[in-house]
Amino acid sequence: MVLAKIGATLGICGGAITLAYATATGEIATAIAGGTTAVAALLVLGLVYVRGWVCDTTAARARYDQVSTKLEDERRRYVAFQASLQAERDRVRAEIAASRAALSEQLRIERDRLEQEFEDQRGELMRTSFEAGVDFTERGLLDPAAPGAQVIRLPDRSPHPETASRPAP
Repeated sequence: MVLAKIGATLGICGGAITLAYATATGEIATAIAGGTTAVAALLVLGLVYVRGWVCDTTAARARYDQVSTKLEDERRRYVAFQASLQAERDRVRAEIAASRAALSEQLRIERDRLEQEFEDQRGELMRTSFEAGVDFTERGLLDPAAPGAQVIRLPDRSPHPETASRPAP
């Protein structure tokens, strides 16, 4: 690039000197050749500058480096955010699991307490029923032949007529 600029500059200078000398000496062909060389060298120098202007990527590279640095920072922040989000999810899951375990334990304790309460009430009901049965027997209230006895007759336990005709499986 630098050599092209130096060569084009030398070509312009050489062509201008040749043009001036040929004009002074009256040699038209040499003057045309010098002028053409100067114009061609000027054209080459212009093309070198245009190529440098078109192909100069230093600004684009600087912008690319800036954008890629910014993107890399954004990627790092994203990865850090993902890691913190995953840690928060894990913490919440552990918290939920601990809460479930505590609730399960509370439910088990409550179920055991209710079962014990049910068994106590059932035992009390059985004791009361047994005492009532003994009391009714002692007073003769369960004897159907006793005066004032009100015994409820349960239906006969024989099979129903419709089901009795069906064969057993």
